[in-house]
Amino acid sequence: MFPIRDSHGNLVGFWARTLDASEPKYLNSAQGPLFDKGRILFAMDRARSDIRKEGAVIVEGYMDAIAAHQAGFKTLLRRWGLR
Repeated sequence: MFPIRDSHGNLVGFWARTLDASEPKYLNSAQGPLFDKGRILFAMDRARSDIRKEGAVIVEGYMDAIAAHQAGFKTLLRRWGLR
C-alpha cells in the first residue's frame, strides 16, 4: 500500500497492488473532494522544485515512477486519472 499525496504533500488517499487475479490489479481510494484523480500527479510533492529547473516527464506506470525516483530521476510524474 502506498500513500497518495497532493502537490503540497498532504495525504489524500492510498493505492495498492493486489496479488489476487480475480480482483482489479490496482486499487485506489475512492474519488472525492480530497482525491480527484484528474487533478493529482503522483510524486508532484517531491518533484516540484526540480521540475521548475528541469521540466517534467510523465510516465504511465506507478512502479515506473517509483523506480525512477529511487534511481535519482526526480522530475518524473504519473497521472492518476485518464482525463
